[in-house]
Amino acid sequence: MSRIKLYGLNSFLLLMTVPWFFINTKMESTGGFPHWALYALFSTLIYAISIFYFLHRYWSISASEKTLKK
Repeated sequence: MSRIKLYGLNSFLLLMTVPWFFINTKMESTGGFPHWALYALFSTLIYAISIFYFLHRYWSISASEKTLKK
């Protein structure tokens, strides 16, 4: 995967962590948390897991431009 695709996917996932579509005026909740808060927590967990995967799998692509000369 190219660096541009990684940055694009990372930006998309980051934008998906914001609960854009919860503009309802009634406050429904589950376990004392509003639904938008549960969505934000769950999507942040998914984002963190994806960043872990990207760093583990594609670190060499990200760091390939700056190599140290010995």
